[in-house]
Amino acid sequence: MRSAEIDGQADYHRMNARRIARLEAGIHHTGQALFAVTAGMCGIFLALYLLGVLPDVQNPRRDLVLGLFTFLTALLPTLGAALGAIYAQGDFKTVAEQSKRTANRLVAIDKILADEPLDFARLADRVQKTSDIMMMDLEEWQTVFRARPLSLPA
Repeated sequence: MRSAEIDGQADYHRMNARRIARLEAGIHHTGQALFAVTAGMCGIFLALYLLGVLPDVQNPRRDLVLGLFTFLTALLPTLGAALGAIYAQGDFKTVAEQSKRTANRLVAIDKILADEPLDFARLADRVQKTSDIMMMDLEEWQTVFRARPLSLPA
């Protein structure tokens, strides 16, 4: 019974830290991949041009091929740049670290609760410390996201 609330909160923060770290890595790698694909497409296009493989002016598919290439080489880096902005603005590393710290603090207080003989004063102190840890986490979230107000165009 002692650990029900603390374990739930610690589990949430551990899982949140892992989820945010995966999200950060996914956004970062996807952005890099979009730029790499664009560079690869440009290299392939250049090679096809130099080899004379592209459709000639009379070919009705020429406009489709060139239009599709132009569209993709504009779209992919735009998406990569948008992901880069989300990566920078999201500050996922800070959020993940905060969740890890909170989980570790909660686990430490739970261990203390399990190991110490408890009298009323000590139990009240430990409950207060647990509450303080959770409030500190909430205050850090507010600080992180209050410093980044949403503004147009967003």
